[in-house]
Amino acid sequence: MRKYTMIDSDAKLSQLQSQWKEKGITIVAMDFEGEFNLHIYGEHLCLIQLFDGSAYTLVDPFALSKDALKAFLEDGSVLKVMFDCASDSALVRKQYDILLEGVYDIRVCALALGYTGNLTGLVERYIPEAAKPNLCSKKKNQMTNWLVRPLKNDQIEYALSDVEHLLVLKQIL
Repeated sequence: MRKYTMIDSDAKLSQLQSQWKEKGITIVAMDFEGEFNLHIYGEHLCLIQLFDGSAYTLVDPFALSKDALKAFLEDGSVLKVMFDCASDSALVRKQYDILLEGVYDIRVCALALGYTGNLTGLVERYIPEAAKPNLCSKKKNQMTNWLVRPLKNDQIEYALSDVEHLLVLKQIL
């Protein structure tokens, strides 16, 4: 299991942003897990995954104030590399009235190169040595209930895997 830090308070989120600033980190990989009418009615942001190139971070949006979440996601000083962020962007806009700032969507680059598949396929194509045969686990966790706490280890591993290669893909594409 990958080592990660859990952000479960406004103070910890602020501390993370300060650490990034001190270390000169200006680009991170980011993804969301959400609930989209599968287990309960409505759409809900359930988890934010981050990777700064050396450290993984999970952010529990249920434990944060709307103001802290808004300040973080609308901060354009750190570039947030995502894959196919349209639904993620719509989710936080609807739920929190947040407009994502400083986002670089590698899906746009992939489409420009003629690639129309998912993130797993993109990793297989451009970083074949990093591709892992865990399709069963991927599918299972796409349907998992992200609202339930505590998160299970396989949910955490799945969530972190979604940000693992985004920074490398940005460089390649």
